[in-house]
Amino acid sequence: MDLESRIEALAEQNRELSEALENERTLVKLLREKVDKSNRLYDESKVEVNHLNSMVTDMQHDYMDMQRKFDKEKREKDEALLRNAHMSQTIEMSQCDVRYQEAELAELKAKIAELESLIAQHKEVNCRATVSPAVPN
Repeated sequence: MDLESRIEALAEQNRELSEALENERTLVKLLREKVDKSNRLYDESKVEVNHLNSMVTDMQHDYMDMQRKFDKEKREKDEALLRNAHMSQTIEMSQCDVRYQEAELAELKAKIAELESLIAQHKEVNCRATVSPAVPN
């Protein structure tokens, strides 16, 4: 009887250990599925990170290109402003020269008119002088 009860106890213990083993196997299977799922998620995340890194790199290149274009446009604008300022200065100087020459021309015309008047007076005096001596007194 003692052996039978011991056999029964061992059989019960064996059944409990078999159930525990089966539970552990189920748990191991679930954990393996979770590990596989985690590995898949990791791989997908890694691919996504690589894709995002690539996008960031492309955006950085685009930014640098845009910065270079902006700098070039700014330089060209500054150069155009300098040329414009130089041209404005040249035009202003030319206008001053024109005003000076117009004033000088007006003075010369006035002088010419004065000289022509003097010449006309001189001719008149010379004409009278040549005409007067021929008249007897």
